Amino acid sequence: FLVEYKGDYWIHSITLGAFDVLAENDGAKFILNDLSGINIIDPATHQPLQPEEAFSLTPIDNFITDIKTYVEKE
Repeated sequence: FLVEYKGDYWIHSITLGAFDVLAENDGAKFILNDLSGINIIDPATHQPLQPEEAFSLTPIDNFITDIKTYVEKE
């Protein structure tokens, strides 16, 4: 949706990325979301994400827990 900011309208709350599931040989699974090369602005700081923040490799259990927590809050 659009949010007014400094006299302009900005797109707010769009989720970007393609989530890939990576499986290690030991059976561990991770979620990969690579947003590098995409200009994403952190809504809290109004600053661009740093390159190390735009690439995330998260254990799948943590990812699922984060999604469930987010859904329960909404």
